[in-house]
Amino acid sequence: MNKSFLIKLIVFIAVIVLAVCTITSIFVSENSDFITIHKAEKIIKKTQSNQEDKESFTDKIFSGRKDGNDLRYDEKQDDTALDDEEVDADVDADVDEPHIDGNDVNEISIFVPDDKTYLVLINKSNSVTDSFVPEDLILPDKRATDRAESNQYLVRTAALAFNELSEAAENEGYEIVVTTAYRSYGFQKILYDNYVAKDGQEAADRYSARPGTSEHQSGLAADVSSPSVNYKLTQEYANTLEGQWLATNCHNFGFVIRFPEGKEDITGYMYEPWHIRYVGKEVAEYIYENNLTLEEYIEAIE
Repeated sequence: MNKSFLIKLIVFIAVIVLAVCTITSIFVSENSDFITIHKAEKIIKKTQSNQEDKESFTDKIFSGRKDGNDLRYDEKQDDTALDDEEVDADVDADVDEPHIDGNDVNEISIFVPDDKTYLVLINKSNSVTDSFVPEDLILPDKRATDRAESNQYLVRTAALAFNELSEAAENEGYEIVVTTAYRSYGFQKILYDNYVAKDGQEAADRYSARPGTSEHQSGLAADVSSPSVNYKLTQEYANTLEGQWLATNCHNFGFVIRFPEGKEDITGYMYEPWHIRYVGKEVAEYIYENNLTLEEYIEAIE
């Protein structure tokens, strides 16, 4: 093989190698662009999907509308409202941080339930009509026998949760019973009018709800007590073993102390260590851990 032929062969191979490298580089670049575009499309689609999920976040059962300060209930409510199924809920870590003065709200994630049936807010600013009666009311197992049974009903889910609470308390040696729970508009009016006649309206407004503004009418709230205070409703209950157990454990069963100490300026009512409200286990845990009232929690998730 002569020298001239060998040089031509080397040049030819070099040209072939250069051509292959060039084609490969172009293919990889184009393919990389395709992959990048494909990933971008997936990210855009995922973002759009998340946004659609947020926009579709609504109450599945409770249907209310505000007319002034009057929270009215839609007559076309789902028949499954306030049933005995557990609230299905997920954490939405993208909820905007709420502005609540003087409270340490969890800034990382705020628990928001998919079903807000048990978060209906009835207070001095949000009332229900005189004809509203919650569905599926039943009697809880543990009740004070010296009170009228007709005023001890709870919505089934809340009643069953209270049964678990009272049983757990009993297993630790404590007796906690319902004294009063559901109250009709008419009965609340009788109570309030009597308190006004006795103590005056200004004083009565601190511990008694005007008719239509009592969450007892929702069937989700109960006044509870124990033999250590002769089944009375008194702030001394907070100093009893039963009252202390209730305060530190009721959230495990879906309840919160509805009118906590030091929050009268928010709730509008004096401290009531005996008054519990069913909101569901996950929400109750969040409210308890962040030292919130129901008003503050609802403000945080809206």
